[in-house]
Amino acid sequence: MAAKFVPLTLNLIEEGQFLADLDAALAEAQRKLIEFVELEGAKAKKAKSVLKIAIALTAADVENAAYTIATEIKTTYPGRLNQVSLAVQEYTDDQQPALFVRASGSDEDSPRQGKLFTRHDLADDRADRPLPPGAGEA
Repeated sequence: MAAKFVPLTLNLIEEGQFLADLDAALAEAQRKLIEFVELEGAKAKKAKSVLKIAIALTAADVENAAYTIATEIKTTYPGRLNQVSLAVQEYTDDQQPALFVRASGSDEDSPRQGKLFTRHDLADDRADRPLPPGAGEA
């Protein structure tokens, strides 16, 4: 009995595996975007996940009217947002120039400005915590 052929559709590429992989990639892209927005909040405005799909149909054997079907799914997810923090130029004990930041680390404020709490202190979420050492006076 001769094989029955049908016109090519997306759900027939790779016996349906291409469409299954595309569905899985779409679900992952949604999950990654939502996680990013939940993590970054309002700063995540315009964040995006991107799926790029390529299907290449190539004449492989013209004499026998045979073609290849090559597929590719590329994904791009939102990543860490660009941040800018500040440091000041000072000199080390051996008089070498270097950039200095607060002992708690750099942020968008001048290192010369003291901080009452660091972001780690605020994340602690305990009202009864003492001031961190070196935080200054309240």
